[in-house]
Amino acid sequence: MPEVRVYLNGSTTPQDLALEAFDPQANPSKVKLLNVTHDYTALSGFEFDLQSPNWNAFSFAVPYFVHAIHSGEVELGQYYYLGTTAKQLRVYNIPSGTAAQQIYLQNIALRIDPNTFQILDLSLVHQWRDGTNLGQSVTATFLDTPKLQVGDGANLSTTPTLAWSNVAGAIVYVASLYDAQGNLLWAGFTPNTSITVPFALQGGATYFWDVYTDDQTEMLDYIGMDPAVLQARLFLNIAHHPRLKHFQTHRVNRYRGELARAFRENTGQMPLPQAAYQNLLQRGYRESISEVRSFRVR
Repeated sequence: MPEVRVYLNGSTTPQDLALEAFDPQANPSKVKLLNVTHDYTALSGFEFDLQSPNWNAFSFAVPYFVHAIHSGEVELGQYYYLGTTAKQLRVYNIPSGTAAQQIYLQNIALRIDPNTFQILDLSLVHQWRDGTNLGQSVTATFLDTPKLQVGDGANLSTTPTLAWSNVAGAIVYVASLYDAQGNLLWAGFTPNTSITVPFALQGGATYFWDVYTDDQTEMLDYIGMDPAVLQARLFLNIAHHPRLKHFQTHRVNRYRGELARAFRENTGQMPLPQAAYQNLLQRGYRESISEVRSFRVR
């Protein structure tokens, strides 16, 4: 979908807009190819082979052009890695040496239930290129997702202990608790692989929970953080991705969508990651979220 942004500084102009071919062969001075490889080595439980009877996963990449004079992003396409690990993405050819403009790459790996087409867990890799390194290919090495150690639908006490598997490269885990409608009730931060809900839950009630982690955010970064910020960032807008239109998301994702919409309406953009910002452009940023499970309080 073409998108044109014109900055007039309060004035008007009769000047026409000129559209150019977004093709590296027809327009090599403005468009180039960026090689992006997806590395699934660390992902456990994900089967990407379309020919396998156990197939349950795929990944995609979305490149954006980040202009120097505003904080928004212009999407440049959606590339689905179905049966492959490498693709050439068409991106804006940022002038050599220019560091103010950037190509932002969002890489997402999804695991689904092949019977219900419900999206389960997902892993994300965020990376950047600018005019100083746009010629370098990109490898997105996905972070494994936490695997929940409490069975779906388990009967637990009023102050349950929630546990999950260790993720190599993770620093802090965020366990989130939701009510039966998918609304966030509580979030706990821990470097360990288990946490106990610090207040009594309602007997007979059903709750949902999941676990998030990333490879850069330290415990101190979470002090004073609004848990709604993380929930909004994790919203997966399947309506925006045509290849995902037949998949289903959990009701928790609908709650995240409400938060994401509120952030956009009030600030004009999605909240940024909580990690050390000075490292993002150089190192990239990896994060993952487990599937959502339920439990009932005895």
